[in-house]
Amino acid sequence: MSSVIIDVSELRSFDSEEIKELEKFLKEKLKAELDVADREITVKPAEKGGMPSKDYLRVLLKKYLHKAELKED
Repeated sequence: MSSVIIDVSELRSFDSEEIKELEKFLKEKLKAELDVADREITVKPAEKGGMPSKDYLRVLLKKYLHKAELKED
């Protein structure tokens, strides 16, 4: 079973609440299991679902960053 790891170490520096909001956003959009660790979120396929593509995950992350008005300095 494959999984995708999303590095959230830079997001952690903004606010720990942002990680929880990102997890909530991804759970709403994906049919997958999420494991949140200190500096990463691991996306695993659900039992009856497939694994979302990396391109789709990238789009969702960009949407979240835009929604949360987070920008790189």
